[in-house]
Amino acid sequence: YGINVVCDTYISEIKKDSDGRFSVNGMPGYDNIILAAGGKASKKFGTDGSSYALAKMLGHSTTDLYPSLVRINASPEICRSIKGVRAKARISVLSGGEIVTRNYGEVLFTGNGISGICAMQCAKYVEKEKKAKLVLDLCPDIRAEELKIFIENTKVNMPDEKASHMMSGIMHIALGKALLKNCGISPDTKLSELSDIQTQLIADSIKAFVLIPDGTDGFDEAQVTAGGVKTDEIDIRTLGSKKTPGAYLCGELLDADGDCGGYNLHFAFASGIIAGRSCASAEEIK
Repeated sequence: YGINVVCDTYISEIKKDSDGRFSVNGMPGYDNIILAAGGKASKKFGTDGSSYALAKMLGHSTTDLYPSLVRINASPEICRSIKGVRAKARISVLSGGEIVTRNYGEVLFTGNGISGICAMQCAKYVEKEKKAKLVLDLCPDIRAEELKIFIENTKVNMPDEKASHMMSGIMHIALGKALLKNCGISPDTKLSELSDIQTQLIADSIKAFVLIPDGTDGFDEAQVTAGGVKTDEIDIRTLGSKKTPGAYLCGELLDADGDCGGYNLHFAFASGIIAGRSCASAEEIK
């Protein structure tokens, strides 16, 4: 078809010339341009964030960028002792006392924070809300009142057992010990020695185990970039640029990101198809 394919070429400049065609790296004569260079996440795969500069050369602006689907760093003094422990939980990200987002699933405690799908889906909100806190409900299917009754009944039936033994009936024993220590209660405390206030504190802490985040593992480890070229600058039917006709933008470069589960891959493929077909149709019209 007489198409010139140029690989292994770093694109540093794109501009539209007076004749309505594009110049790339100073080489003129391109009728249409498709930007499909990804976002800023996982630089080892080539997405170093330079695509946003190219979009700006075409008149576009971007939202703030955040790493998404990445591990959260939080309360290492707590998480270090439960590294490798998994637990079903409901995670809430709070900022200013308000719930910003909430996710349910399996949490994996790492040496310096938390991972797992439901944690990674909260990561971009942790980055956005710099003074956020994480609240983990470690028994999301049981009400706090029911937990308190369970603890009180266990105290009556097994008064000489350690508090850690009682916790092992609710969650992983290492996590139970960490929770007790966080409440200021020794895991070796006999159940008969627990006061009513301590019983309530344990029940409340199981339903609201607080971790203080300190950012995430960042863009290098992130699976996705949250944020990008503003979508109101794009024709959503064709993915053509409203700023520079003849240019098309697709994939992670745009301000569009989703949860785990293939949604981001789907958007990359689907938007690439739309941009390619739209560009081809524009050529046919010419």
